Amino acid sequence: MVNDRNIESTHTVSVKFWLRFVQFLLLSLTRVILGIGRFVNLFSFARSREVQPGKLAIESGIKGWELIEYQELYSSACEFLGKESVSKVVVEDRRKYLRTLRRSIRSATPTHYFYDPRTGSQNNWRGLWQSLRVAVVLQWHGVVPIAFLANLPERRWRIQCFIVTAHSGVTVTVMSPKRVRDAFPHRRLIGPSIMPISAQRIDHLRALREVQTKSLNARAIFSGSLYEPRTTILNGIRDNVRERGRELEILPRPHAGERVSNEEYWSRFLQAEIIVTTADQIAGHGIDDLGMPHLIYRYSEALSAGALLIAPVVPGIERYFIPGRDFVSFNSTDEAAAKICFYLENQEARLKISQ
Repeated sequence: MVNDRNIESTHTVSVKFWLRFVQFLLLSLTRVILGIGRFVNLFSFARSREVQPGKLAIESGIKGWELIEYQELYSSACEFLGKESVSKVVVEDRRKYLRTLRRSIRSATPTHYFYDPRTGSQNNWRGLWQSLRVAVVLQWHGVVPIAFLANLPERRWRIQCFIVTAHSGVTVTVMSPKRVRDAFPHRRLIGPSIMPISAQRIDHLRALREVQTKSLNARAIFSGSLYEPRTTILNGIRDNVRERGRELEILPRPHAGERVSNEEYWSRFLQAEIIVTTADQIAGHGIDDLGMPHLIYRYSEALSAGALLIAPVVPGIERYFIPGRDFVSFNSTDEAAAKICFYLENQEARLKISQ
């Protein structure tokens, strides 16, 4: 048994070593190629560009632009930079991704480009080759990449992001950079990032909440995708809450299933007094277990809707939200159930935090 454990431990160390080695080789190769590109830019026919105010181009596919997270990203960017300084890049066909990228850079002349590995090819090798070409195109035109890594444990997306930002720019993640340094080759990793919510959206949600019909009984809900270990945790909380004479409503969207409309999604949050969530990463093939939660969208969405959020503490979250002041934290299913029941029954204590 001891020998089996030693073999398993040795195997784990070996896998981590080779993963780091491959990442190092890819990063080194990318930097060499981009270094050559920079040299060519300086001493050849590459067009010069005048220094201009910051302009941001944001890419996504047709379906992506229908999602709340991209609508709020665009709206908040317009509020911050000015609408004239923000452009949408709509990728209608992944096979023409690079063509769309080059055309948008020529027409919008951005200084910064928001890159998301979910937009381009989802084939491992094609996506890798595509990300290298993206890095070359952005450097050739003097555009700084801002890569968004929605799921850092996803190995394929992680590799693509560090290739695109190998020479310049940053990679934004929803995990704490201090805790995942070993999983990412360079140090220009920013996070944990909250989902951006525009001021216009917050004002709109606040107005809707003030005029909506109040329920006699306070509601606690979960709304979102179900996957392990989230499903097991939520079922445990719900059973525990029921034993205490209250109810936690689970309103699921199957993983990779159809989403409800944006209006229905926001309506769920507005009609609930308490929103419960987990922050565990998805397990699966090609996903590295980093053993830490991430700052999912629900933290921004629930608080923007004016509900009381009950959720785990995520490393680095104190940069934005303080447990006990902005939301209520829990470390176990028993603790979550106890707090759900307490705040369902104590309106004054609930409103003190949710407002």
